[in-house]
Amino acid sequence: MQQFGVYEATTKLPDLIWQVLAGERVTITNRRVAVVDLVPSAQLVNRRTASAISAIKSSRDGAPDTPGTIDQATIAAQVLMLQVAAVGRECKIGAYDAQCLELARRLDLPLATLDKDLRKAAKKIGVEMYIG
Repeated sequence: MQQFGVYEATTKLPDLIWQVLAGERVTITNRRVAVVDLVPSAQLVNRRTASAISAIKSSRDGAPDTPGTIDQATIAAQVLMLQVAAVGRECKIGAYDAQCLELARRLDLPLATLDKDLRKAAKKIGVEMYIG
């Protein structure tokens, strides 16, 4: 995840947009406090997901929704696993921890853990920590 101050972000906005579209996480800060996360448009994400589903289906033999073909749940699971793998690589953590982080991020829930590496990874990708 990269962070830029408001002024620097305004001067580099076109480059930051391309970075976000390439999958990079970008946060804009004001006086070193995070205020905005740049994320791809939901419409773009939906189009990319639909395109990935279509590509996976077309790469399989048989007609959609027939025995031996891939279904929506399988595709969704494959997309999820790719995202979990990306979190694991970005944060340098194992698959189980990456799954926990991705689930917390998707459900917008705080994460509770005593694991120092997992807390560090959660902070890196913007997952809130539960403090009891």
